[in-house]
Amino acid sequence: MNHSEIYGFITVALLSMFKCIAGILAGVAMKLPIWTTISANAIGMILTAVVVSLAGPFIKSKIIDKWFPPKKLFSKKNRRTIKIWKSYGLYGVAFLTPILLMPLGGTLIAITFGEKPLKIITYMTIAMIFWATVLTFIVYQIKQAVV
Repeated sequence: MNHSEIYGFITVALLSMFKCIAGILAGVAMKLPIWTTISANAIGMILTAVVVSLAGPFIKSKIIDKWFPPKKLFSKKNRRTIKIWKSYGLYGVAFLTPILLMPLGGTLIAITFGEKPLKIITYMTIAMIFWATVLTFIVYQIKQAVV
């Protein structure tokens, strides 16, 4: 790996910590090899899941609960989240996190519903590797078709 690929890897990983597709698009824009983009994307998302899973309960009890007032209990968003959780549980949330939710959001949902950090990390890792691979291949194929 040369310096520009290392810089690209770090950029993709950092963007992927917040939104999966942002990292992939950055990898394409930076002309990174497909496997570099897949790895950086997966690592960025997984890192978010690990940090939030391990620090989430502390953050929730010491910061969120103290500084942010409780929101409306039966909002549209809350109803949708509860419906997904009741229908699919951690499996569904982990599977949907990279494509619909942000890594941070999906992990916080799992913590809110009382899942154990190791279980969250395991399921999120599997889903994130899967989606990083699938979405990166799709985006790179679209790029090839357009160019």
